[in-house]
Amino acid sequence: LAPNALARDEGGMSRYFSQRFAQVTNPPLDSIREADGMTLRVALGRKPNFSDGSTRQLVVQSPILQPQHMLQIEEQKALRVERINTLYQPDFGNAEQNEANMLEALERVCSHVEAAARNNWDIIVLSDREVSHQYAALPALLVASAANQRLIKQGLRFNSSLVVETGQACSTHDIACILGFGASAVCPLSVYYRAQELY
Repeated sequence: LAPNALARDEGGMSRYFSQRFAQVTNPPLDSIREADGMTLRVALGRKPNFSDGSTRQLVVQSPILQPQHMLQIEEQKALRVERINTLYQPDFGNAEQNEANMLEALERVCSHVEAAARNNWDIIVLSDREVSHQYAALPALLVASAANQRLIKQGLRFNSSLVVETGQACSTHDIACILGFGASAVCPLSVYYRAQELY
């Protein structure tokens, strides 16, 4: 599980967006019984009529991906895929330096995303898979949002799809927040590995 760089306890940034009261949709949405009017499919790649050049897309059946889906996406030859690490080197002894390191890493990630979109990479994978004792993960929600906003401001949002591969998405709420802030799909590594361990 990738720890969130902004929080001392587990829960991360998406906890801030949690509801504090019960809200029920009436009637409830049911993607299985209402398949004619609703789908979970996601088309990854440049968007037709909004970007220059070829607009081939890769359609996945759900925005929630497993590690083997990520492998298939990265190994296919129809679309160009760029992987960007969303890590930074923390400074536990100096809070101000730690903040500066985070902001510098976030800017580096956003600049890399912008350059990839300008160079017509179809799918951009933002990953904290390589988290280690030396490198901490930037908050996945913050990275997805910042990358999405950078592409919007530069007029490049329809050039590429953002896919977040993270160990920080532990609940459906975490995944919903990451998708809501700009990711096209999410690969929740910790959920997959926990399920594999238990079953």
